[in-house]
Amino acid sequence: MSTQLVTTRRNITLKDVAEAAGVSPMSVSAVLNGGGRGTRYVSQEARARILKAADDLGYQRNELARAVATGSSYVLGVVVCRPQSMTVSYMLMGALDEAQQNGYAVKVLRYGSGSKEHFQEMRRIMGQCVAWRVDGVIALNAYEEDLRAIEFQQNLPFVLLDAHPDVGRDVSICADDEQGLRDVVQHLYDLGHRDMAFLSGGQGEGPHTIGATRVKIFEKTMASLGLDVPPHRIFYEVWSAYHAERGVHTLMDATQKKPTAILCAGDDPLAMVALRTLRQRGLRVPQDVSVTGFGDLPMAQLADPPLTTVAQPFEEMGRRAVRELLLRMGKNTENALALEERVQ
Repeated sequence: MSTQLVTTRRNITLKDVAEAAGVSPMSVSAVLNGGGRGTRYVSQEARARILKAADDLGYQRNELARAVATGSSYVLGVVVCRPQSMTVSYMLMGALDEAQQNGYAVKVLRYGSGSKEHFQEMRRIMGQCVAWRVDGVIALNAYEEDLRAIEFQQNLPFVLLDAHPDVGRDVSICADDEQGLRDVVQHLYDLGHRDMAFLSGGQGEGPHTIGATRVKIFEKTMASLGLDVPPHRIFYEVWSAYHAERGVHTLMDATQKKPTAILCAGDDPLAMVALRTLRQRGLRVPQDVSVTGFGDLPMAQLADPPLTTVAQPFEEMGRRAVRELLLRMGKNTENALALEERVQ
């Protein structure tokens, strides 16, 4: 007869790590449950001891026990229409960083672009959020119809991100487009430009969208400077490189006086399309026509000639959205990671 080998592993708890590191279980919780703001009360030396003790002991957080004990999945849903957009990716980066710092994971859900059934599609996505027990939802670039579908799930906290303020009847995080456009129009005006054209997108997406809003801000700002904006000075169609190129040709082929500056109200890639299109027409930038972008994405630094653009705090917008969502969920973002020892 022979005996069989048996391997046993004792579940390592916060208390075990605390004893090994010579600190309190609460300090261990603040450090190991995501490294959030609660760590401000833990010295760097103590933090190093905690991390080493956890590594030496092979500590693994029991996520299932954590969820059962707290009644929270510690997962946030982010609903996005255009995940391939660079601006969206930067907002997601900020949201992911802030969520992780507060002990949350993020689940990204995509819904189709340009769907005529926004309400039904968003309602389906929100149903998935409920089924997966996410604790709250951040909706990027939501339309009015999307909001109605989101509000249908009345018990699910949500925050709108980069949506038109008029869409957000509750909490909406967006950049100050009005200030940004006023600044760039004033900059061009100070350079002597009076014949400015505006290249925007989003037509057909409704009156409460970023594109429509920026057109109105441009017209309002020009009027404040005593400048008229005739219809042929605005090209307002779809957000795409193809339409940006077509828009430049349309603006420059107008029979009336040619513009001396083109403001691109989309992100910087559309402004770079405008630079290329003007060069193909044999025009020099900025000697013949000035071009401005909106976003200050890293690729703007690669433009030739250098692109004048309006900086937007995309990552901070994502972080702010997570902080606001946690507040709506009743979480204290200053100590969102502090868990009782009983969770383990």
